[in-house]
Amino acid sequence: MHRPDTIIEIHRDRVQDQTVDIFSGDKYTESVDGTGYSATATLDLTLDRVWFILDSHQRLWQEEIDGESRDPLRHFAIDLVIFDSKIVIDSVTCIPLVQLPPATITIPDGPRAGEAHEIPYNEIPLFGRLTIHEQLEPHQTQPGKQTIALNFGAQDAPVLVATSLRDQYAARLFGPHIERRSGGETAVTGQDPRISWELDYAEAYWITHSIAGELMVKLEKLQHPTLSDDDARTRVLDSLAAQIADAVRPKVAEMGEDGIVGLLPSPVAVDAEAQDDSTFKALDAIVQRFDVGSSSEKATHESMVVQLQTLRALPPGEELPASILAENPYEKTGLAVTGWSILRQVRDTVMKSFGLDESDFDADTPCLLEGPKTINIGGQERSLDALDADIVPRTQDGRLVLDGTVSAETKLYDFKANFKVTYEMGLDDIPRDPNGQETVRAEVETVESLEHALSAAGGKKRAGELSDQDYEAEVKRVSERFDELPRTVGVRPVQNPPEPEVNPDFSLTAAGKVATAAGAAAIVGLLALPVTAAAGAAGVGAAGAGGLLTLAIAQYLTTVLTIDWFGAGIGSRQVKKSLNDRPEGTSLPPIGIPVDVDLNRQRLAVYFRSLPAKLWVSCVAAADGGGQESDRNDIRLVGGRWPTDGHPWKLSADDATMFVDSQELQLLVEPDSAGGNELRIGVATAADGRRHLGVEGSDPDGLHQLPQCSHRGGDG
Repeated sequence: MHRPDTIIEIHRDRVQDQTVDIFSGDKYTESVDGTGYSATATLDLTLDRVWFILDSHQRLWQEEIDGESRDPLRHFAIDLVIFDSKIVIDSVTCIPLVQLPPATITIPDGPRAGEAHEIPYNEIPLFGRLTIHEQLEPHQTQPGKQTIALNFGAQDAPVLVATSLRDQYAARLFGPHIERRSGGETAVTGQDPRISWELDYAEAYWITHSIAGELMVKLEKLQHPTLSDDDARTRVLDSLAAQIADAVRPKVAEMGEDGIVGLLPSPVAVDAEAQDDSTFKALDAIVQRFDVGSSSEKATHESMVVQLQTLRALPPGEELPASILAENPYEKTGLAVTGWSILRQVRDTVMKSFGLDESDFDADTPCLLEGPKTINIGGQERSLDALDADIVPRTQDGRLVLDGTVSAETKLYDFKANFKVTYEMGLDDIPRDPNGQETVRAEVETVESLEHALSAAGGKKRAGELSDQDYEAEVKRVSERFDELPRTVGVRPVQNPPEPEVNPDFSLTAAGKVATAAGAAAIVGLLALPVTAAAGAAGVGAAGAGGLLTLAIAQYLTTVLTIDWFGAGIGSRQVKKSLNDRPEGTSLPPIGIPVDVDLNRQRLAVYFRSLPAKLWVSCVAAADGGGQESDRNDIRLVGGRWPTDGHPWKLSADDATMFVDSQELQLLVEPDSAGGNELRIGVATAADGRRHLGVEGSDPDGLHQLPQCSHRGGDG
């Protein structure tokens, strides 16, 4: 994919951790007959490493396409260490197999000089590692659904070239499609899945100098009299590698479904022809390397990047960085969305809410209204004179800023006002779907169903089947239902300042003054506020009417923006869900819990960590109880410091309850916050049946004594 607008980047280490579930270890016994002999191989293979561009020796691999070399784009290599394995020669053509005592083979030189193995006369010991070379690819699971997969069926692939290690004792590669070039490079040709065999000098020596190995070398020289001893040994090792590959390849082809192993647990919907900026239009995955640190202490890392295209077009200069892990090298998993995508999401929300079209906006700007447009809020027509959304500043810690101007000329009043809403991006509680135990009402609603309900209402409004006020009422209902859903921690735009900035110009006409002679309540009545407006505004006078109306309009905008944000996540809710769900047989690691968020004009980046077995709580965030006494169910979030590096973390109380209940996580109160005691946090059941967190022991209400978690971090 040339220019994705959403990426999920996963460090090689994390990919390797999960791949161990595929190759957890296996033992094979296969016939491996060769030219002039018959034999049986016993192979014991265990996953050692997953890599993409640099192997375990930090040897650079390149791929050749049309005579040009480059870093592999989709290469996925799986190293399998060979343990306690051997080939037993059963018979040799024309040469009697006479039983002999075992031979002790000692390495004569090199870094392993003096090491010895006792090898039976009819056995060839097997050492080293096998590497299975594959390519990442998009795979259609059904019409309109795709995943990222490894296809272990035979298929064409680029030539792979490994650079020379420049050491006569270093590991060498052997296999059926190995080409050794004059410059010391080794090319691996043929179709994937290619299987190469790596042996160091000592391992190759033990194999070719065993009794059975020397017999095979002599057979090679009988067939090819001009071969040198070294060339004959190399041919023997290539032949053995081919037989091992032939034994392993059918086993590999049995993995997954017909040899296809999906890496996204849940396929995602992809529609290349969708005429919007929210549907996924393309899915792909690549691999890459990136450098971390200064030139004197530079370290090279590798990552796999899942790429998504949501936008129909991404202008030049708006691309995502190649690696967000390079920007934050302490993290192993990150998700990024272009700033352009976020601003287009704002534009699309405004369009859906007010019945506007793409033609009403500047095509070359992510969210800029072109000229005044008539909209309907609170059952009355208004003029949206201007609307602009941007992320500022461009290169530093950014904020999402929404500026607008709205006006109205009615028989009762004239009104024109500017408003400005500023959002910071932080980690806070956001809605998620309930599981069975969390369902309180008989009528179960989900994030998707609420989004669908609002979308359906918008369609009816545009078709004239639903009034503007009824649509606003549905917006309010959906917003309230979102508040009732269980919570998880995610990226949440938070207004800062907490209220929109408004600058109103409001005046009553002569008719308006007559109509409002009864007082403030009459003034509020003629304003036709949106259904979502906060109650308690009846006491406002004429002087504050413009501010009240502007504030209500701005709050309505923030309500619909928040609903849309909750529904779409950060433009990739379904991908994040796929990475958190992990059915058996999939291999991409769960993305984990978010621990950091960073916004600038180029991108929004979110970083994730796998949930550890134990966490210590040092702060909480409680719901606003309106000044009443604390309720044990009012805790929204718990947080603390990561045990390895002190990084802040947060969990929603709903998620924490679920994790503790399932024994996936042990929560304890940070000793510094509990008088030096390490108090365990358990789960209790309230009178209404809801499960909630509580400190085990004499003070079950002890969580309320912890300090408040900050908005951006997980510690008070």
